[in-house]
Amino acid sequence: MPDKQKVNCTAGTREAGLGHAVLSASSSHRWLECPPSALLCSKAGDTASEFAMQGTDAHSLCEHKLKTALGQKSKDPTENLQYFDEEMADCSDMYAQYVMEQLEAAKEKCKDPIVLIEQHLDFSRWVPEGFGTGDCVIVSDETLTVIDFKYGVGILVEAEYFADYFQSDYELLSEATQQKIVDMYKQIYAKSKYELGETTKNGETYLVSLTVYPIDIIDKYVEEDFDAFYDDFQARLNNGEFNSLSDDEFEETWINGIIDGVSARISTIDYLEPETISVQITKDSDDYYTITDNDFQRIDSLIIQY
Repeated sequence: MPDKQKVNCTAGTREAGLGHAVLSASSSHRWLECPPSALLCSKAGDTASEFAMQGTDAHSLCEHKLKTALGQKSKDPTENLQYFDEEMADCSDMYAQYVMEQLEAAKEKCKDPIVLIEQHLDFSRWVPEGFGTGDCVIVSDETLTVIDFKYGVGILVEAEYFADYFQSDYELLSEATQQKIVDMYKQIYAKSKYELGETTKNGETYLVSLTVYPIDIIDKYVEEDFDAFYDDFQARLNNGEFNSLSDDEFEETWINGIIDGVSARISTIDYLEPETISVQITKDSDDYYTITDNDFQRIDSLIIQY
């Protein structure tokens, strides 16, 4: 998925309540193939799930820490964040650090790169009423770096992200369909592939080299199977097969077809080129060795390719 960056933002899109474009960039993989789906999905409206609200809190903290790192004035939102915890604090620190590293890299080729934070991005020149929000965008002489902050770990978060990725609202799906997505991800995670490398010790802390082989199933489905699914779905739509369905039933039919298509690939799952990271193992307050929350987040982000 894309990356992002920002600066010079007085009122972010999230706070302004601008919502989502009907023809959004993140859902273009769907509406480019099935234009009517954009209008259908827009009728469902936006709902604020607990995961989404947690993500909003995390983005607010990221924005504050990045502005602070850039020397901009910013009010610490921590006391007003409903879902703030140590993990969110650590992840937002990592985000700000990553952006600053990307900014330094941009300065090697451009003397005055521009950083845009929570920036409203308008692409209506190409797509009617098309817009979105860039978490962070770095503009340099020859390169545009877009940094996208994704927050949340676990199968439930993956399940909601999967539904959103294919332009379905997870909270509006039936419990049976929600569970079907969760069960699919359990099977996918069971295929996780990794190798432990060299271990070094520094006092009570161990550094372990971990090589992760990203699972290539979602992108592979989109690239190789989605067109056939869409053609069949469109033919059934044109034949009137869905005329008696409610909007919710139509949405269930759509997303269940995609779930079945992705699930069919699990038995022959593919992997991308491996990525190696250094994982920190430390003692907790009970003298048990554990992986830090930051490293759990990093590992999880590598397991499945989107």
